[in-house]
Amino acid sequence: MKLDFQKQRDRDLLSAYERVLKQLGRDARYKSRQEILVMAIDSPAKQFYVSSEEAARRVSQLLKGNRLTIRSPYRAEMYREITRRFVALREQHPHIGLRQGVEDIIAMPAPSFYLSPSSAKVIFHHIFKKERCHQL
Repeated sequence: MKLDFQKQRDRDLLSAYERVLKQLGRDARYKSRQEILVMAIDSPAKQFYVSSEEAARRVSQLLKGNRLTIRSPYRAEMYREITRRFVALREQHPHIGLRQGVEDIIAMPAPSFYLSPSSAKVIFHHIFKKERCHQL
């Protein structure tokens, strides 16, 4: 399951990067790869890239008033956003269960990729390395 959403995230991140390049047009040459990458990770994502099991576990933690025990502030913000959306969904549909609600939410568009620039850089390195290997 994790591998599936990671592959999708990688494809979507590459598409976002290419979209940023296209939007910048000729001005892209005045930006570093890192600057363009930051613009890509801050752009809207097609979905939340997390398993439903992990998201449900984290949402449950937050609903109980517990602190998240994760180091990444980007991931923590993602779980807070999923929780906010779950609370709003539950107000509209009081009988929806945690698992179903979270599954519906993580399939929705996300405001960003919730990645640090350094994580995105590593992902891009792997994407470009794979592309070069397939071209040979």
